[in-house]
Amino acid sequence: MRWEDTEKQDEYLRSNIQNMVHTAQMRYYARFSSFLDERQQGIALGVLKQLRYQNFLFFGGAEGCERQMLGVFPEGETPDCSLFPIVPLGIMSQKEPLTHRNCLGSLMGLNIKRTALGDILINDTRAVVFSTEEIAPFIQSNLYRVGHVTVSFYEPDPAELVRTCTFRERTGTVASLRLDCVVSFLLGKSRSSAVQTILSGAVMVNRMPIYEPSKQLVGGEQIVVRGFGKCFLDEEIKTTKKGRLFIKINQLL
Repeated sequence: MRWEDTEKQDEYLRSNIQNMVHTAQMRYYARFSSFLDERQQGIALGVLKQLRYQNFLFFGGAEGCERQMLGVFPEGETPDCSLFPIVPLGIMSQKEPLTHRNCLGSLMGLNIKRTALGDILINDTRAVVFSTEEIAPFIQSNLYRVGHVTVSFYEPDPAELVRTCTFRERTGTVASLRLDCVVSFLLGKSRSSAVQTILSGAVMVNRMPIYEPSKQLVGGEQIVVRGFGKCFLDEEIKTTKKGRLFIKINQLL
């Protein structure tokens, strides 16, 4: 996608978030976005912060989902996950394991927009797809195969609505906790290359796009680099005898 197209979509998203807040304030009912990826969630957070609006909630259908809807609630109404228009659809094959790629590809093959789909949780021959309430009946009526495998629908057990996370630990030293130093360490590239990556808008910290290579990080922060994935800077940071900083990075697999 061209940079200009991305900018237009981002501006549309910002305008939509502003309208959601206005509706919640003036008409006194909750508004919900489509599913947002983490970069879009960061943009939405920026708008909410600018508007100083705090009565909102992100939810993707289960704890820990990456793709989430934004719910903007009227002042005085407690944000509630149960109000989100999200449906978990259980899909299963008889024998062959399902894959995330095949599930997503088959759903997109039905001309369903990605914004109508949340996370896809895979468990061998079963999968749970989070979809908007509006599109769920269409999926159930039209999805017969995933890849070359015939599938059927079932009611997922609450225990299946859990996104399990596994991490790979990476350790090493950096000159400082500047963002460009840490991104350089993550990517195994030069500082100058890391700076270009940051300036291109490919790096987020705590779901917010960051364009400042000199930004100082602190332990516990979430870092996302496009093409690399999500990771967390461990809170334990030690200074070596040579004055460098020994850090631990937990990368989400």
